[in-house]
Amino acid sequence: MRLAPLAVVLLVGAALAGGATSSQKAVEALVRKHLASLAAFADDDKLGLAKDPLVVGLSEMPPGFPGGIAARLHADGPDVTHTVKSVAIGIDDAKGVAWVQAPFHFKDEPRVSPESGEGNLWLITEGDMRFGALVIRDGKDWKLAAVDYSTVVPDQELMKGATEQKPTMVAPTDDAAKAVAGWFKGGLVTHAATGTVIASGTSPSEYAVGAAATKLVAKWDKLGLVVEHAEGRMFGDYAVVQAVVSLPVKGKSVGMGLFAIVRRDGSDWHWLSLQYSH
Repeated sequence: MRLAPLAVVLLVGAALAGGATSSQKAVEALVRKHLASLAAFADDDKLGLAKDPLVVGLSEMPPGFPGGIAARLHADGPDVTHTVKSVAIGIDDAKGVAWVQAPFHFKDEPRVSPESGEGNLWLITEGDMRFGALVIRDGKDWKLAAVDYSTVVPDQELMKGATEQKPTMVAPTDDAAKAVAGWFKGGLVTHAATGTVIASGTSPSEYAVGAAATKLVAKWDKLGLVVEHAEGRMFGDYAVVQAVVSLPVKGKSVGMGLFAIVRRDGSDWHWLSLQYSH
């Protein structure tokens, strides 16, 4: 999204050596192992996923396409590396729920045929992405209940997708999605939860944690964003809301995805993590 640069990041990976709880350490280890396992093209049952996980942000593959999440994330593989930059973690230890975002850099060496010398060179072979997740405690372990893999692009690249098509709004049907969609009319910043909040946009500079995250969201509130569609999935008092959001740009609009982790506090809802994708 088009903003002045803001890149205030909580480097949880570095901070955990200090006063982190055992749960925070376990969640960070889970995230790092998940991303390392994806780079190694591990099967889905080796990725630390909960039963029936919600998986967002992957390309659609034709029926019968081999492989699971790893193959959908990096279709060419398997010579892929993931370098995790940091892991931002918010946690409700009492209820066994955590929310995370982790920026990471990927590098994919495309396969080249030894006979023809040709390969899938049309694929994006290197870049930055962000991983987001709702994590739940399952017995003594932590599992990834909902995951999102979002791409990061410069603003000028995002603007190339602008069209003259007007946003078409579809009314949400579940309570969490209704709450999130309703926030856009008056602004999301006033609906931030207490505790650790995380926000990331589509550009490399748009990643912030804590008070910096609310400042970033306050700037987004001035952009006139419109929700076209929103759908939520409950996890106890928590929910993950997927939304299609339109950004108006000089008479045109750009579509973006939103992966929002929210919490129900009595009759109100508050956001914990907002993750936009191109």
